[in-house]
Amino acid sequence: MFQILFFSLFLNLSPFFFELPTHEESEELFLKKIEEQMQNSSIQKNIDSLFLMEKEKLSLDDSSFLEMKEHLYQRVLMGCTQKLFSNDQTKRLVKVNKGSNRCIVTTIDGSKKRNPELISQMLKNLEAIGYDGYVYFRIGGFPNPTGKEMQYAAVPYSFKIFLMLEAKNLGFPHVLWVDARLMPLRSLDPIFLALKSNRAFLVKDKIMSRVNFTTFSLSHLEKITGINPLVHYRIATPVFGLDFSYPPVEKFLQDYYACCESGFPFLSVFPEEHVLSAIFAKYCNSYPLKAGFGNQFKHLWHYDDSNSLIQHLDFALKRHFFFFGLGNNSQYLIKSLEMEKKIQKQP
Repeated sequence: MFQILFFSLFLNLSPFFFELPTHEESEELFLKKIEEQMQNSSIQKNIDSLFLMEKEKLSLDDSSFLEMKEHLYQRVLMGCTQKLFSNDQTKRLVKVNKGSNRCIVTTIDGSKKRNPELISQMLKNLEAIGYDGYVYFRIGGFPNPTGKEMQYAAVPYSFKIFLMLEAKNLGFPHVLWVDARLMPLRSLDPIFLALKSNRAFLVKDKIMSRVNFTTFSLSHLEKITGINPLVHYRIATPVFGLDFSYPPVEKFLQDYYACCESGFPFLSVFPEEHVLSAIFAKYCNSYPLKAGFGNQFKHLWHYDDSNSLIQHLDFALKRHFFFFGLGNNSQYLIKSLEMEKKIQKQP
């Protein structure tokens, strides 16, 4: 009886909840305290308990349970194990070429998993392709556009929308998220035109698959959005954009924050993508996935496999991909590529 009561109480509280420390005048000290609070919290024990409950729910044997856990576990813990503090820590708004009311946002956490020089290379490439707009970026830290987002720091990959909202608060209606290791190779005007005309830039992927979800994420997503995610397409988010001047975005954001508050919708292998996809599916009348939209952006990104960097870059340039994705190794070779010199401005 006690165990049933415990889980009943537990399931009404986000598994990613932790006690926020008292705000410090020093941001460095505050971020370090948040990292400590997350590491010393019960988050990992909560996740472990939920996975054991998942094993029982699905009647998994030990081998199948380990396979499921290996598939999902590290992604689910990405929030509470992230590094917020960095010696390179900064947040900046940079005007590129003539500027405009459009803004690209990106971020790198405080760990050494991503090369901070990716940001400067992205800026060089954007200048070379003739991008007129702004770039708003963070290295380390955590976006906190309304003052309550730090409480969601442990929610895996929740930061993308928050960073976009910080750009919106700076006065930009058209905001495009771009993963930090995606280097622009050609004009992004078609992407921003699509964002403006469709009120969003959404990359349609495959129908969402049951193996990528926990039962908790499925049930809570359906509870919040009223739809079954498994009959809808996944939205891939290495690149995606929102028009914040579009009134329906407010309802979208309300549901997103409800998912962050619950925490459970993010218990999947693609945490933020599954949440965003379910919400976009709910508001499909406001955010329709246009027929033929994918053909125009068939060559959206091409990733290096870290084995033949120059060949992959040349391939991406010849095929006129919008972005070239750097791998875990090649991200540290960006200076030697002199990528910005190989780019030709296109109308």
